[in-house]
Parts: sequence; structure tokens; C-alpha cells
Amino acid sequence: MPERETKFLRRLLRWASVNKRDFPWRKNRTSYRVLIAEQLLRKTTAKQVQAVYDQFMKRFPTPEHLARARPREIERIIRSLGMEKKRSLTLKQFGKAIQTRFDGKVPQSRDLLLTLPGVGEYAADAVLSLTIRKSAPMVDRNAVRVLSRVFGLDLSKNYRKAVSETRSFVLPIMSEHSSAKVNFGLLDFAALVCAARSPKCHVCPMQGICDYEIRLKKD
Repeated sequence: MPERETKFLRRLLRWASVNKRDFPWRKNRTSYRVLIAEQLLRKTTAKQVQAVYDQFMKRFPTPEHLARARPREIERIIRSLGMEKKRSLTLKQFGKAIQTRFDGKVPQSRDLLLTLPGVGEYAADAVLSLTIRKSAPMVDRNAVRVLSRVFGLDLSKNYRKAVSETRSFVLPIMSEHSSAKVNFGLLDFAALVCAARSPKCHVCPMQGICDYEIRLKKD
């Protein structure tokens, strides 16, 4: 691994070990719990999801419970997240698909995960990384922003292409052992330090190796 990437990885993991955020979906991780969290987190905030996640999992602890649920019951629990009607239908279809097609067990391959209602590439990679311990970068706009800033990457303005390019960049610096730590580290670092607006460069552990910070000093 090149020296700069090595420094980035070491600093990220060191920072994350002290500053990692604590969310209920990061504990007792199973493929089902991870996928539920990813669906609830879509187009809302972690703080909002945190307020309903435990209640949701208590009421629907398995795909079978979710498959049998009435959409209105799901809506009632997740109303504060917004898009409750659309989200509740997708969640019910998701539970039903696991129950009927996979005997109540979440599939463990990326291709099969992507056939589930409401599961995209990011959520599929989350399962591979967080529960199966595979090298799978969880790349969203936050990861694209952090890596483009630090390494001065000229990523495509096309979002899907930018995600693909970022994924290719991150994969070599991951191992099956570090995959979850790197993914959580990037998520937390993007939220707490390398924010979209007003990044906290003055307390950033990437000082000295970050292209964005170096450009700011020159300006």
C-alpha cells in the first residue's frame, strides 16, 4: 500500500477508536438488523432513526414478523422518519421476500441481496462488510467527499460513476479484518469532521496529507 494511503488508514482508525458514534444498529449486528437500519436511514438522519429503531426491532425481530405485519402498523412506528407509506410497503415486501424466497434467512451473496426490495448496492455492501466480514466498501456521497478531498481525486460529476471510482480506490486499503472499522470510520469522520459544509480542518487528523487542507492554506 502506498505511504500516503497507509497514513490515511492509520490515522482514520486511530481517530475512530476514540470518536466512533454509538448507535443501536451497530450492536448485535445481524444481516437482518443491518438491512433494516439501512432502509430506515434512507433520506433521514441517524438521530431520527435512533428514536424508533429499538421499537421497530422489538415489534419486528424477524423477517417473518415483518412479512405478517400490516402496513399501517409499520407506518405508525416509522411516521417520524417521513415517507412512511412508501417505506412501510417496501419494508413489508422486503420481509416477505426473505420469508418466501429464502426460508426466512437473509441471503449472503451480493447478487442475491440486490434482488431484495429496498436493497441497493450500499446496503448489500453493508451486510458483506458488517456481518459477513468481507472487504466491501460502503460508498455514499460522504465517502466520495472525504476521499476526493484528502487525495485530490478528480471524481466524475456523475454520482454513480463517482461511487464506482471511490469503491475501486478504497478496496485495496481494506482487509476482511478492517472492513467494518474502515466503513464506520469513514461514516463518522464525514459526519463529525469532514462535513459537507464547514469542515473542521483545524482539528482534522489528516492535516499534512490532505489536498483540500493544503489548498486552503495556499488560498
